[in-house]
Amino acid sequence: MKSELPISYESFIADKDVKKFTHYLSEVIGGRRFVEHGYYDRMEKRNFYFLRLIDALTSYKWNGQGYEANKALLDSYISKINLAESEQGFISACLDILEWGAGNKKLSLYTANKDWIVQKGEKESVKSNVLEALKILRSNQPDLCDFGSNYRMNAGFTKIYAFLSPSDFVIYDSRVAASLAFLVQKYCVRNDLTSVPKLLSFALADAQGSSCRDPSIATPPLRFRKWNVNQKLHAKSNVFANWILKDSLELAKKKSGCKCQFKELREVEAALFILGYDFPQFAEKNDSRKDSGGQKSTRKTSKKSIAREIYVDLSNKGVAKKEIIGRFISDANLTKKGAETYYYDIKNESK
Repeated sequence: MKSELPISYESFIADKDVKKFTHYLSEVIGGRRFVEHGYYDRMEKRNFYFLRLIDALTSYKWNGQGYEANKALLDSYISKINLAESEQGFISACLDILEWGAGNKKLSLYTANKDWIVQKGEKESVKSNVLEALKILRSNQPDLCDFGSNYRMNAGFTKIYAFLSPSDFVIYDSRVAASLAFLVQKYCVRNDLTSVPKLLSFALADAQGSSCRDPSIATPPLRFRKWNVNQKLHAKSNVFANWILKDSLELAKKKSGCKCQFKELREVEAALFILGYDFPQFAEKNDSRKDSGGQKSTRKTSKKSIAREIYVDLSNKGVAKKEIIGRFISDANLTKKGAETYYYDIKNESK
């Protein structure tokens, strides 16, 4: 049977589009490029705005707790599942992770996966099955044909795999997927691409609530597929996300050294998780809507956002103020007065 992922890690990273996006993503992770995204959080009942990706990490919250509290809990789950020797101990760890990921035991994300584990356990070892699946997902050229039949992949099981291999496997759920697609879309627009490169076409999933997690746009036609019930497609995107995020973080550290504020892959994943809560600017064809919090969000590809990226890029290279203002005028279509105003505004923001 033909593999769902007929490409090796070496071929993937050698692809010209992947190389360019990895460079771009490393600058996002390193803080040299802005994400510029905001939304109204209906649970917190307040607006959030993230200029840089690191801002999303500092705003992290899940199950009522911040990043450090969640990290302590997750570290205990990571230890529990990796040290589990018995079948029942392993299953218990899986259920703990699924409950944490779902938020409670009532949601189908928990109950459906628990039922699968129980049924699978009646026929074979759940531990052996999950470890075999992880071995495939972490191989240099994964054959994903048996995902959806023998092996399982969804927003719950991606957490189990990630906890079994925390250094190189990310939780790939609807939020992380939406954030990666959003950054790919920004990269494509910036580079005048008229379609999403094949290897950067991360699959998406709808949110359970009213949030929009599809940053596709019509002009130019930059669109992303939904994985829906296609577990092979979900697994494929998870593998690509693992590869590109790990390499981008390593590149960001090389460029920034000790200045890179992200220390590990889990922190980058957590920032993407928060960034991807909602993309209301893409929710309707007219690019605007009112959400349940009564806030209106409007998509804007503003001159200032273009100017911000120019400023970060050139100031980090030591380019003089006069040349940066010149680029504002030529690339962001600003007047001289407007360019000078933006220069000082953005300089103060960067501080």
